Amino acid sequence: MAKKQPKKLSLDEGVALLRNRFGGRLMLPLQGLTYRFTIWLPVQARGKPVFLPEQRLMLSALLDQCFGGFSQSSLEGFPPWTGTWLPEGTAEPIIDHHIHLIVYALQDIEAAECMRRLKWLLEQDHVAAQEIVLIEQVPVQFVEAAPIP
Repeated sequence: MAKKQPKKLSLDEGVALLRNRFGGRLMLPLQGLTYRFTIWLPVQARGKPVFLPEQRLMLSALLDQCFGGFSQSSLEGFPPWTGTWLPEGTAEPIIDHHIHLIVYALQDIEAAECMRRLKWLLEQDHVAAQEIVLIEQVPVQFVEAAPIP
């Protein structure tokens, strides 16, 4: 029996499904253990736009609704992160420009699952024609305040 292929989802449809499943459930704790996810979101690759402003707004709304907010590097002037890489079998490096979206979340399997599904959605060819979107997951502990004696 052939393996069933996942349904092709638009960014709108995928974001709605993620919002329905994870919305309001992954809010970050204000102290203690948490996950930090850094999304390296391409905004330009090979001189062409990748994730457009309307797509970034959709992603922002999802992160607000599921995680209670996020931080983002600015696009003013020029994207602050530029990277080059040389894929196997190519002669010239690819130059990409990215923004960072940083999300703190409950240190929970559901937070990691939400990000895995978001990564899959963002890498769909028909969404932004971007083969790879990196999402980094790091366990962190927020520092608790202590009075000065």
